[in-house]
Amino acid sequence: PRHPKRHHKPMWDPRRTFQLLEKDLYLRRVAGVVLCYYSGVWALVTTLVVYAVRVFGLSTVQVGYLLSLYGLCTMVAESVIVRYAVPLLGELPTARLGLLAFAAQCCIVAGATSPEPLFASVALSLVSNLVYH
Repeated sequence: PRHPKRHHKPMWDPRRTFQLLEKDLYLRRVAGVVLCYYSGVWALVTTLVVYAVRVFGLSTVQVGYLLSLYGLCTMVAESVIVRYAVPLLGELPTARLGLLAFAAQCCIVAGATSPEPLFASVALSLVSNLVYH
């Protein structure tokens, strides 16, 4: 007996994601904001590392400390601080506070004349990561 051909759809098809974005204006705007925000965050982090090494001569160990601090602050912000900030402040004020802190991080890095402000900027990610709620 002849068996009919079965067409197996892949579990995840990236084209379906883009089709969804085409249909939903709100989702498209949210995706645009998320793309811009993450691009900015990772542009800051990668530029910070190059800047720290070239301008201030940080060693690989010091850069490791800087990135470890960033990871630790991100973890604490996303797992602890967000749980309190959103119910206390509300979603929109929490996001605004996070964006304000991110802008402050950029200003601190831009005005740094020694490595110490870079660590302060990274510590501000405790607040700037509130955007992720």
